[in-house]
Amino acid sequence: MSTLINDVKYGFRQLRKNPGFTLIVVLTLALGIGANTSMFSVVNTVLLDPLPYPDSDRLVRVFTEPTHKRFRTPLSIPDLLDWQKQSQSFESLGLVNYVPLTVLLGERAPRVKMLKASSTLFSALDVKPVLGRIFTAEEDRPNGDLTLLLSYDLWQSRFAADPNIIGRQIAVANDFIEGSPAHCTVIGVLPADFHPSFCEGFEGTQCWLSLSIIKDRFTQPNSHIGTVVAKLKPGVTVSQAQAEMEGIATHMATQYGGKDEGVRIVSLRDDLVKDVDTTVWILFAAVGCLLMIVCVNVANLLLTKSSSRDREIAVRAALGAGRWRLVQQVFIESLLLVILVAFGGNQLLFAWLGDHIPWMHELALDGRVLAFTALACLLSCVLFSLAPAIRLLGCEVLPVLQNSAGRSTSSRYRVLQDALVVIQISMALVLLVGAGLLGRSFVSLMRTDLGMKPENVLTFQVWLPRDQFPENRTRSEFLNRMESELQALPGVCAVGSTSRLSFTASWNMTGFSVKDGLSTPADVQREACSQAVSPDYFKTIGTKLVKGRFFNERDTQGTVGKMIVNETMVQRFWPDQNPLGTRLDIDSGVGGNTPSSYEIVGIVADAKQMTIQEDIKPEMSVLNAQFPPFGAMFTVKTDVEPMSQVKAIRELVANLDKTVPVSDFCTLQGRINDTIWRERFSLLLNGFFSVTALLLASLGVYGVMAYAVNLRQQEIGIRIALGAQRGNVLGLILKKGCLLAGIGIAIGILGALAVTRIIEFMLYQVKPLDPVTFAVVPLLLVAVTLLACYIPARRATKIDPMEALRYE
Repeated sequence: MSTLINDVKYGFRQLRKNPGFTLIVVLTLALGIGANTSMFSVVNTVLLDPLPYPDSDRLVRVFTEPTHKRFRTPLSIPDLLDWQKQSQSFESLGLVNYVPLTVLLGERAPRVKMLKASSTLFSALDVKPVLGRIFTAEEDRPNGDLTLLLSYDLWQSRFAADPNIIGRQIAVANDFIEGSPAHCTVIGVLPADFHPSFCEGFEGTQCWLSLSIIKDRFTQPNSHIGTVVAKLKPGVTVSQAQAEMEGIATHMATQYGGKDEGVRIVSLRDDLVKDVDTTVWILFAAVGCLLMIVCVNVANLLLTKSSSRDREIAVRAALGAGRWRLVQQVFIESLLLVILVAFGGNQLLFAWLGDHIPWMHELALDGRVLAFTALACLLSCVLFSLAPAIRLLGCEVLPVLQNSAGRSTSSRYRVLQDALVVIQISMALVLLVGAGLLGRSFVSLMRTDLGMKPENVLTFQVWLPRDQFPENRTRSEFLNRMESELQALPGVCAVGSTSRLSFTASWNMTGFSVKDGLSTPADVQREACSQAVSPDYFKTIGTKLVKGRFFNERDTQGTVGKMIVNETMVQRFWPDQNPLGTRLDIDSGVGGNTPSSYEIVGIVADAKQMTIQEDIKPEMSVLNAQFPPFGAMFTVKTDVEPMSQVKAIRELVANLDKTVPVSDFCTLQGRINDTIWRERFSLLLNGFFSVTALLLASLGVYGVMAYAVNLRQQEIGIRIALGAQRGNVLGLILKKGCLLAGIGIAIGILGALAVTRIIEFMLYQVKPLDPVTFAVVPLLLVAVTLLACYIPARRATKIDPMEALRYE
């Protein structure tokens, strides 16, 4: 033990003796270990930690997925009841409405996010309220009591944590609630740690209503309102449940004379992470590659440093120190280095990433992350200690003590250093190619024609209370008046509104039939996205008119509505034809109204709907004056900073009607950016890893070449003394650097060819073997290598032959 303590003390003295060297190594290791710990924290939180529900491995999502559609279909209550009666694989089948609503709790109160759910949902999630109870089976029936559950946060903030809240009657108002406002009884408060993260978009839900609130939907098998979260019985697998549900779906189709819509079951975790898990693992592999580069770089630094300690090691060996005793000293000094950065480097990376990725602050350092950090430190210590240890084991004592042979002894290990540099260059190339492909993909994404001009467009939402605006006329008058007053605000160029804004919620798919005019192909499903818009909506967002005309004020007159369709709808249903003047019957009018007839009066350019990457769907737009929505999304084009108009808009709406809530202010560009967070996240991390790898590789080349010049001073001095020109000396050093770069690039290209196939799914309009990327990255590495070689090469040209020979 005393020997170990002495080695530790001696190691600390060595680190204090060379503060510059110690700082460089510590910073380098901080990058590698800190980045790995940060990335493993993401892996741990997203992929390894169990979901925050008891027995989460038994939780699944169950949904219908028709073969003729590319999206999931929400489930109806009658279908859920049939599933509950016939299925034997589930302990509990819970239903929750597909899209959260915002409701008014009480009079003139801010709106809150609400979901309608069955009692079996909370049974599946095993939720225990802190006050009161959860829903019961009686409240899942159409004649059940109207009851309400509050989130813990809402109970604390809105109701001051009132312990007597149970039994209180609260008015709940929303245009989708029958008989709104409905008076519901508070029956419970959910626990503080309950977060509805089991479905995308459910986070932040503040209250829950019983299914009895939608009593009319219990007898409507075609009213698809919700998604199912279920818990498997112990011992039942997903595949077993899948087989049973497929049989039930077939039986139901035969029993009710409908089409077998198909059923699919996936584990809740798999449904939440989707293809994010592959992206996270790829990024984790990239950061592991970065750690290897860091270890190689530190090994090279230690090799260079150990050459200056040859005489010290030789003296200690001559005095009786064994080889393995000296190796132990090297390992302890390396271990001290990683201890200095084990947690400091992690915190540096967390701080930097947190400034760019807000949810990084939510990642925690639990026992698994700390264990990984310790393992990464130990593994790094072993890896970068190997090269100095090998050099030490091969060190010959007598030649080193004979001062004249010192340099030739050190030069024998230049091959090892060269090999380490080649490894750095090859791994850096793999990372750079990946980052280059992601970068070009991101550029393609941002350059995609959106079909609109989102610059300087502010968006926000208003909700018109049903009890105050029950009629189409009153809603239309209010929306029109609001548009007129918004248009009069200083800095506002144009104003529009829509029932369904791009890059926000999912779009309604509405069926239609041709009443008069051009027919559609018989084998094509007649359905399209639908929305209700104001006359100036397309002008406000910058969507171009291709043929026909935009809406005007006269289109509100007459019994036949007017419609504008997009180019995709024309190409899908009327290729190479002009559908202007064609009349369509809508299966269910926008907003759930009775079937209506519309005449196509205009064709607009295709505009992206949900995300940039998704294919554009057929789209039909009607005038919102005929079917004014209760909830409208406004678009305001400005010639000033859009968010600077928020205060004026709030005041304007309050002056019109204080009971009308206005919320969800965001620029249209901001909404677009929110849909590409995954691509931005991948590019940010890969870019950071790649630039770091390039920097480390260049430092590795510089270190090796500088060390080589130092060892070859006598040789270079002799060459200059014999007449070698400075250009010849410069070429001699650069040639060596180019050789190392060439070998590293060749190996790296082979690795990149394999790796790019893995990240193909992350690319958008860029091929994995993109020739531009595979041409630019090697050239960049060659340029960086030459620059790294030039500094020591230039120093070599200034060697004074007399000084070099005198030194030797």
